[in-house]
Amino acid sequence: MENIRRLYWAGAITAVGYSIVGIIVAIQAGFPPVLFIAVLFSLAGAAAASRGASRADLAWWAGGVLLTGFITPTTWGIAPMIIAITLVLVVSILLWREVRRRQDPMRGTKR
Repeated sequence: MENIRRLYWAGAITAVGYSIVGIIVAIQAGFPPVLFIAVLFSLAGAAAASRGASRADLAWWAGGVLLTGFITPTTWGIAPMIIAITLVLVVSILLWREVRRRQDPMRGTKR
């Protein structure tokens, strides 16, 4: 469970990093209205990811990470999207395995 918490915070920090990069890109581009709106959504996603990480809430965290990964204006192309999807998938699988293990304590033993 501790690894899942670390991944929550890694995702939240990544989301905040994407938001900061989005702000830098928008400033360099002269803050056109479309980038301004994208930066606002990116900041909202970073806030949601941070809230989800602090409460260990997968829905808030995943929503925030995916929002920042998909909406943040960066110069990296599709990489933030792939990183966001991969991070959410890994945490979801780890959480699913942890819940499954807790529900059936006899799993993996001879009955």
